[in-house]
This record gives sequence, structure tokens and C-alpha cells, in this order.
Amino acid sequence: MTQFFRNASSMALILALTSPVLVKSETGRTSVPAHRINIRVYDYADVRSPVLTKAQSEAARVLGRAGIETNWVGCAVPGRAVESNPFCTAKLEATDIQVRIHPRKMAKKLMKHRSEFGLAFTAAGEGFGSYASIFFHRVEELSARRHTSQSLLLGHLIAHEIGHLLLGSNSHSRSGIMHVPWNRSQVERALLGTLLFTRQETEKMSGQVSRRWAAAEQNLAGLTR
Repeated sequence: MTQFFRNASSMALILALTSPVLVKSETGRTSVPAHRINIRVYDYADVRSPVLTKAQSEAARVLGRAGIETNWVGCAVPGRAVESNPFCTAKLEATDIQVRIHPRKMAKKLMKHRSEFGLAFTAAGEGFGSYASIFFHRVEELSARRHTSQSLLLGHLIAHEIGHLLLGSNSHSRSGIMHVPWNRSQVERALLGTLLFTRQETEKMSGQVSRRWAAAEQNLAGLTR
């Protein structure tokens, strides 16, 4: 098989496996599907499996409340036994996001300020940001200080950084999950399950995800011509 057809087949498989499904409502009408983003997670911090699993569920819940479905894939990193997955080696498409969880030593090389919990590498213009980093030692510190579960905080921080990728640069806000800095109020709202994206943010992210899917489908069409 040539490289051309390999790329086209790989892209077609990913879209087929991750495309949203039309759902029938109680009235019997077919609703418009909510497009899904694929999140590749690279856990360099060796987060305990139950903590990471719960964190992903919490992030999925927060993003789901904003109408965004998520498909989570654990990807292998050096020194950690993670089952290989074809998504992790496939070309990164517009609908794919990489989340990297860094331990203190790695995080220090990326941190610009000691107060940072993570970074999102947004794209300029009409491009799509695809890479986000979480500094896990900051999660541990906040968890100890606020006597709150690591999984709850990690999940919300992952959702926050993905929010940056879908909202673009300068996307901090005065309320909700995109508020900074995180103080007692944000942690309490996270505990109550009410630390969410605002309506305006939800609408903007929905438009961004639709554009990502259009770009991915256009890329597939170009590969198969």
C-alpha cells in the first residue's frame, strides 16, 4: 500500500470510529449530532490510574455540559506501560487534542510563573490549537491546601486548558471555569459540580468544534481524490 493510500485509510478509519452518531429524541425526530473531539492523554507524571480515570470523567462531564463529546485515548510515554493505540501514532487532525500531564521537573521547564497550573498552545488566526500541558505538582499542592480530591481538580484543569484550545488566546473570564486565579470560590463550585463554561463560551466552542470537523473532513476528501 502506498503512503498516499495509507494516510487516506488511516484518516477514514479515525473519522469513522470517532464521528458522532445521530440520536433520535423522544419525539422520534433525529437530532443534530454534537461533534466530538479526540483527546490523546500523555501521562508523564505517572498519576495513579483511579485518579486519572476519574479526572477524565470529570473533564468529560464539564465539556459535555458545553455540548462537546469527548473520546479519550491513553497514549504510551517512556517508562510507563500503556497499551498501544493506533490513534496515538496517527497524524494529528483538526479534531485531535493532545493533553500532557507533567511532573514537577518537566513542568519547571515550561512554567513562566510559579502560579501556573498548565499551558495551552493556541493557534494564531484561523488555525487550531492542539497541545495542552498540565503541571501535576500544582494539582497536588492545591489538593493538599484545599483538602480536595486530586481527580476533581485535575479534571477541571484539563477542561480549562482544553477550553483555551477551543476558545483561542485571551480566553480567561471573570466567571466560570475560565476564571483566574482559582480561589476558594472556584474550588467550592468544582465540588458542587457548578464550575462550568459560560453560555457565550459554549457557543464559541461549539462553532470551533464544527470548524475543526469541517477541516478534518476536507482533509480526508483531499486525500481520497
